[in-house]
Amino acid sequence: MEPKSLNDTKNCVIQTVCNILSAPGFERFTVYDLSNESKLDMLTIYTEIGFMEDVYKAVFEEVILKKVTENSETFEDVINNFINYVSENKTFCLNLYKQTEEVIRFKKVIELLNDLILDYCENTDSKERLYLIVGYIRIFQQWSTERYYILSNEVIEEIRKQLLLNHREILD
Repeated sequence: MEPKSLNDTKNCVIQTVCNILSAPGFERFTVYDLSNESKLDMLTIYTEIGFMEDVYKAVFEEVILKKVTENSETFEDVINNFINYVSENKTFCLNLYKQTEEVIRFKKVIELLNDLILDYCENTDSKERLYLIVGYIRIFQQWSTERYYILSNEVIEEIRKQLLLNHREILD
């Protein structure tokens, strides 16, 4: 595939990453794999998007954050939409988390999520952003400890309850 523009390249890469990470049994993913699957050469990916950290940032921003923030009027809507998205896209989200955990260190994940949340939820204060970031990380930490990486509905609802409760306590 020969993209016509940066947007075409970015969309092609994002779609390819989503397809790969949505498959069960996923183990490891590199720029070489991305190049093979997307039919883009590695130089194009590096030049127009960047390293894998930049690819994952684009995927998180363009796929997850856009979906989570669309039709969200309050920060509680963002929390609920986020948890719903994760629970409905378990394989993709877990694989994305596992990849970013290896490529992007913990501190960098927090900085990255904070910046992305600021872009989409500019009216949120630092405590609200922190709860969304901690919620994201907590969901996947809990998920990773469950047998066979199954995120049960009970766990999802408990995480939702805790995040919303913490959020309401901050506002009161």
